Amino acid sequence: MERNGKQIDLKSSANSTEVEAIGQKSTIFPPYIFGTCVIGPIHKQLDIPCQDACDSEFISGWSIIAVADGLGSANKSEIGAKEAVDTAVQTWRTIISEKNNEEINYEQVLREIVSSSRKALETKAREEQCNLHDLACTIIVVLAFEDYIFVAHIGDGAVVAKTDHELLIVSEPGETEYINEVVPLTSKNWEINLRISKKIPNIECAAVFTDGCQRASLLNTQNGLQPYNLFFDPLFQYAQELDNLKQGEEQIRKFLSSQKMSDASEDDKTLLILVLKRRSIPND
Repeated sequence: MERNGKQIDLKSSANSTEVEAIGQKSTIFPPYIFGTCVIGPIHKQLDIPCQDACDSEFISGWSIIAVADGLGSANKSEIGAKEAVDTAVQTWRTIISEKNNEEINYEQVLREIVSSSRKALETKAREEQCNLHDLACTIIVVLAFEDYIFVAHIGDGAVVAKTDHELLIVSEPGETEYINEVVPLTSKNWEINLRISKKIPNIECAAVFTDGCQRASLLNTQNGLQPYNLFFDPLFQYAQELDNLKQGEEQIRKFLSSQKMSDASEDDKTLLILVLKRRSIPND
């Protein structure tokens, strides 16, 4: 990535307000979101579509991010993933239009959002005349307000956040009995496997990503999974100093498509970054 004309090595759609003055580079005011999905090398080789999907929106001071990863074993999982994230954002849009901030119970709302996505998959299966499992996908939903974030999560992928003094995993990949096994939103036991994080304060920025990014971004230690600082520190620094959302999205696309990321995983990759607090850039 580039920052102020300098190359940044990340390993060593946004809807925010973006104001561009004549003769000056654009200025972005938090909160803002940028990132994308890219197709994995193995999917290109097999002529399989990208099975990841993502969406985001800002409404009434709240931010929402929805990310889904279609299961490779499901025939129409790319359709399921898109339906799940589109429904999540639409459901939140409806909820926030009917409530004020004092009436929002974040745990109840997140359950309602994920439940709506599950019902939408059931409807979609009837429309597509297919089995519900053919639309199988994971889902991560992130809500943010001021400097707080809340997460609902089924399946793998993760959410990592930066506070003013540490990196932390807000929601980690779901545990399963067998390697490479994932419990999807289409499972009969989806409600049991839905994980909702506690209210996390003092967030400066957060990354939401599918399992195609896990091997490069998370370390497996004796104390469990930990964020890999050589992945996240430069990523979040770049995000907090970003001055052009389109450029940021393109840089994320290039990064996810890079040989280093492909070597870590041949799967599809999605990475969305939410910035709630900018970082001041020292004068050169």
